[in-house]
Amino acid sequence: MTETRKKRLLPTGDCFCGCGGEAGIGRWFVFGHDITAAGALRAVEGGLSLPQRLVEAGFGPERSVVQEAVESAGWVRCERCAYAGTPAGLAAHLRGGGCDGAGEEPEGPGVPADGLADEGQDGTGQEGGGRTSPVAAAAGAGERAGGGRGESAGPVRVETGPARGLLLPGPDDGVWKSVPMHLRTHLQVAAQRLMSPEPPVLREKGNAPVRYALRAAAARRLAGRHWLVLLAEARESYGSARSERARKVFEVLEQVVADYLAPAVPELPATAEPPAAGEPAEEGADAAGRAAPEPVPAAGEAEPRAAAGAVPRVPAEAGAARGLLLPGPDDPAWEEVPLHLRQALRGAAHRLVTPVRGPLKAKEQRRVLSAVRAAERMRMTGAHWLLLMTTGREALGGPASARADAFYKVLEQILAEHPPQAQEDTPAVSGAAEAG
Repeated sequence: MTETRKKRLLPTGDCFCGCGGEAGIGRWFVFGHDITAAGALRAVEGGLSLPQRLVEAGFGPERSVVQEAVESAGWVRCERCAYAGTPAGLAAHLRGGGCDGAGEEPEGPGVPADGLADEGQDGTGQEGGGRTSPVAAAAGAGERAGGGRGESAGPVRVETGPARGLLLPGPDDGVWKSVPMHLRTHLQVAAQRLMSPEPPVLREKGNAPVRYALRAAAARRLAGRHWLVLLAEARESYGSARSERARKVFEVLEQVVADYLAPAVPELPATAEPPAAGEPAEEGADAAGRAAPEPVPAAGEAEPRAAAGAVPRVPAEAGAARGLLLPGPDDPAWEEVPLHLRQALRGAAHRLVTPVRGPLKAKEQRRVLSAVRAAERMRMTGAHWLLLMTTGREALGGPASARADAFYKVLEQILAEHPPQAQEDTPAVSGAAEAG
């Protein structure tokens, strides 16, 4: 080991795993080949696992290899947490806001204590001509108030980004801790790819809040303030228009809004968007395709609501159910769709959105995409059924899309085998309407 360490190695531009590929300037391996080379070396040396190699070298639970590196190999420890690494690694650890903060965070200008400030003169991420996001400022308000323990910041209206037009909860709201694990994992993978290496736009001073939030996403340490920043930034803040990695991050954030955030906070009003062609004209539907919540009636108020036409039949003017009168979004008839038909729709939906292509990527089709994903998870509501049944074939994919054809045929099969019938307590429509 001593002789090997004395021999100074320099990157030659060729991958050191021996594959013959070009590693790039200053790199030892083609991306991912270092892991392959490490596994191959273990196999050549006898297939020893890492614990076995540590024990053979004289380390283990009784003797820390990390402490040995600190004492004899030039590693240094972080003063605020248990991190240890090379001096360059420690500098990156502190710059990236990766410190868990076992001790008190230093205060003052230029210190990203909450992961939202940059090296600017006022700690807001702005220096000279830099820009400061209003949502980023609101995201840190809850922690800055009262020394970080004060009153939580209120809801934040979002004007740009994946959550454009929504009123998001404050950074300390419990809704941020309940984002489903599969969405967090998708965002973690996309953020890791985007940050390896960081795009030039993320290294701009005015974009520091996005950079810190993406690092938190890559480490799966997202807090409410990070969610607020990511969901309120425009697509260009993540990378160039041609960047596939930036596009993937933005798509995952849009999925978080459509699949979880909008349904999770129905009490927060959203800016209504005009319905796309083929969508039911429901004034009370939110961005996820669900019916907007209504006050829960008292025990004796059910009949007056029905008599007033709270849950009418919906005439379908487009889509697979064109020309039919469908039950309203709150009608129990939608819950009676047979399981084998739900499963057939689930498989077709999964193929349709893996990955999302064509018209479904458009912002005006966000509600349709949310309904398709609800079908994929077999968590359909009446509003989702209505939206899919009244959406034209062209909204699902191009004319040559076999996946869109398969999904549309399952909708037609459901209508043919199990046409949804309104319950008896649904208000009757006029004879002229039924004739139509």
